[in-house]
This record gives sequence, C-alpha cells and structure tokens, in this order.
Amino acid sequence: MPLFLDPLKRNITMQSNRKHLMLAGVLAAVLSTLSISSFAGSGENCHGPARGEHASHRGHGPDGKGPQGAFWQHKMDKLKMTPEQQAQAKQIFEKQRAAQEKNREAMRETQQALYAASRTKDFDRSRVEQLANDQARLRAQMTVARAEAMHQFFAVLTEEQKQQMQQWREKRKPVDKAPTAS
Repeated sequence: MPLFLDPLKRNITMQSNRKHLMLAGVLAAVLSTLSISSFAGSGENCHGPARGEHASHRGHGPDGKGPQGAFWQHKMDKLKMTPEQQAQAKQIFEKQRAAQEKNREAMRETQQALYAASRTKDFDRSRVEQLANDQARLRAQMTVARAEAMHQFFAVLTEEQKQQMQQWREKRKPVDKAPTAS
C-alpha cells in the first residue's frame, strides 16, 4: 500500500520528519551561537577602547561615565540647563551613586548567600527568609534613594524644564500606566 494511503505509516513518517527538523533547528541555534561568540573574540585586537573602558563596562552617573551618564548628559543638554544647574545635578547624582554602591554591594552579597543557602544539604527556611527580607529592605532603600535624587534634581529645574521632562515622559509612557503625581 502506498505511503499516502496508509495513515499509520504517514503518521510515523511525519513524526520522524518533525524530530529531524527539531534536531536541525537546535543544531543550527547552537552553531550560530558558537560562531557569534567566536567571532566576537577576546577584544585583544579591538581598535576601540581598552577592556573595561567600553561604556557598558564603566560606572553609571551624570558625569558621562557609562550609559546612564551619557543619557543624563544628553538630557541636560536638551533641557538647556545652565552650567550651575548641571553642576548641581551632577553633584546630586554623584552623591546618590556613591550611596547606592554600598547597597549594590550588599545586594550582591545577599544574592550570593541566597544562592549558597538554596544549595545546602539541609535547607534553612528561616535563613532564606532573613536573606530575602534583607534583599527587600535593600531594594526599598535603593528605590527611596533614587526617588529622593530625582526629587532633588527636579528642584533644580525651571518650570519650563520640568514641563519638557513631563512631555518626554508622556511621550514614552504606555497608555495603561498610571499617571504620575505632579
């Protein structure tokens, strides 16, 4: 009996083809990942900044270091902030960045402790809860510090600059998000 007339053989053949296609897809994904990572190289022959000097490897802040610094410098330029305003803003964000670094380090340590606690032979639920609470407290402190810095930053701006910032926010804000307090 021909293959197209025998439903059992046709089903087995289709399953076999599906498996082969799936295997080929996985193999293609693995090979493309390997080829991309080998193409990226170690950066030794890179003609750009030295290792650790790319923007993504540097710190954040309004002094132009890292992606957040470039973002804020660009925003300060677009807001046409005076040199005095820029100096105040940089001071605000530098102070916040220094304070946040301690919290980020504590977050890393807590995360490592959580990782270790989840892999011990005897699971200590109270220890994990304590670490989770520590992490939540640190996250809350970081959120409050960030909000405080933004409040101080907005205090430096003129009314026109505040309106411009609000327009930028509304332009990028999805419709379903709650409005911000003025």
